[in-house]
Amino acid sequence: MEKLKKVVVVLVILVLLFILYLLFTPSDNFTPPKPYFPEKDVSSSSVVSSSVASLPSSVAAVQTISSSEQVAGALSSPESLSQSSAASAMATADIYKTFAADAPFLNPLTNSDNQNMNSSASAISANIPAGKKALMDILAKDSIEHEEAVRYLFPKDAEEKLLDGYSHEQVIELLMDQLASNDEYKANEAAVLLFRVIRDVDAEQLANIVQKGGFNDFSQSTLVKVLGKLKDRRVFKTLYDEFRRSSNTEVRDAIIVALGYLGDERAIPLLLSVVNTYGKKEALLNSYDSYGLALSALTRIGTPKALKGLEQGLDDLLVTNVARLYRYSVDTLRKKQDRESIDEVFIPGQAKIVANYKGTKYLLYIPTRRADDKNRPRLMVCIHGNDFAYDQLFDTCQRIARNYKFGVLVPIFDLYTFPYYHKFNLMEYRSDKRFFEILELLKTKGGIDTREMYFYGVGTGGEFVYNFTLAYPERVGRAMIDTNNVESPDVKHLFPTGVGATPWAPDIEINRKNFIKSDLALLYFNDKDLTVRNEIASFRQHYDYADYLGVTPRLALRRPRRNAVTAEQKEEMIEDLIESYIFKGL
Repeated sequence: MEKLKKVVVVLVILVLLFILYLLFTPSDNFTPPKPYFPEKDVSSSSVVSSSVASLPSSVAAVQTISSSEQVAGALSSPESLSQSSAASAMATADIYKTFAADAPFLNPLTNSDNQNMNSSASAISANIPAGKKALMDILAKDSIEHEEAVRYLFPKDAEEKLLDGYSHEQVIELLMDQLASNDEYKANEAAVLLFRVIRDVDAEQLANIVQKGGFNDFSQSTLVKVLGKLKDRRVFKTLYDEFRRSSNTEVRDAIIVALGYLGDERAIPLLLSVVNTYGKKEALLNSYDSYGLALSALTRIGTPKALKGLEQGLDDLLVTNVARLYRYSVDTLRKKQDRESIDEVFIPGQAKIVANYKGTKYLLYIPTRRADDKNRPRLMVCIHGNDFAYDQLFDTCQRIARNYKFGVLVPIFDLYTFPYYHKFNLMEYRSDKRFFEILELLKTKGGIDTREMYFYGVGTGGEFVYNFTLAYPERVGRAMIDTNNVESPDVKHLFPTGVGATPWAPDIEINRKNFIKSDLALLYFNDKDLTVRNEIASFRQHYDYADYLGVTPRLALRRPRRNAVTAEQKEEMIEDLIESYIFKGL
């Protein structure tokens, strides 16, 4: 009996011990609370796991992190993140995509091709929880664009190079080497990335590189433009000395633009000397880039001293056309153009409408229509040249177009925003994009048919029309250009210098077959002039390509049948040629 009691006691103790074990020992099947993620096709844990699969062990701890706050903390701490800025950029880029679905308003940042990560992160920081804000702070410092630059420089082993820890300074140096490439596309591609990854702290490094020299003209001019974009006035002396030292027009013009961005009044005497040098010589009137860019730079500086200098220079000018360009710059400084408002009310039949679109003025005429007329009026577009005679150009085009019930548009490309408007201003805000924005407004608010337009361009305006027809032949019904600056259609050079694709405008695809089938006429007068002969020779190269393709070109050359004696006679002949070519059969 005693033995039985002992056995029962032992069993009871064992049972109690087992119960205690079950109560105080965690079960293998226990599931901890999951961090919150919105519903999506793939579980958040698998997304995190896949996003770090190719990362170094230094950030592998991210796989076990259960919240955005913990992710940000881990990525910020030296224990869990390597010192490599490239690795942090890669890690944050991938991890960030995990949280993008958690905040739909962040999604645009996942596509960084045309995003400034610093400004984008700061702009939305108020909407991001604390942990995600810390994550975005890292992303802003070591942006996805850094990763993109490395991938460009090392297309075959980009992942390994990223993980090797290429610093920002090393990436800049590597891009500088690529910038000096003999491959024009590669060099421009490096320039595009350089513009995107550059930071304020790079000013001194780039200034030293400019001072050392040794680059080709393209590389040196690109470096100078990048310096200008940084707007660091400490590099003024570097730019000033380089302007005095260099004899290359491309480099000097780039310095002029950069000085305008710096906004340093010390540049005013130099810029005024450039304007006066070209402005007083009729023979150099076609040197639009130099004096036009100098005026643009003075307008960007925008101080009372710059305005005073412009007004004094205006009194001394001898060339009427340059004086008109000068006057526009002075007016721009005085009025401080409204770069936000958009005029949306247009009165049909009004002789001349002066409208504004985000700081870009334009002259407009909309013909009146009968109530039963279902067809919207078509549009004639006239682009001014380096003389800025847009009022006279509008009057000429309106006299012709109103007879055919056409609307007339004359956009005024101001020097402040579009110093290279004739070349689409590719390195800054593009003039062709602004033109399309105005067209969209006229279509929706003005009732004008803008699908296919009719163009006339004079001088640098003729260059714009020529380049527009190359890039968008489907939007051109007929066009006539009066210019001495038709570029050779060389596939080895990038648009707009040639017809090769350019990384500055990846959306533009030159279709030469469509171009040579466009109704585009080159107007010329004196074919004994060497410049005119060279221009005609460049234009005729399109005929050679048509022969190669076995197609009939629709491009044309037009010359008045008789010589003009007076300016009035010349103007009359031009109007006759425009009307007989552009409006023939309409």
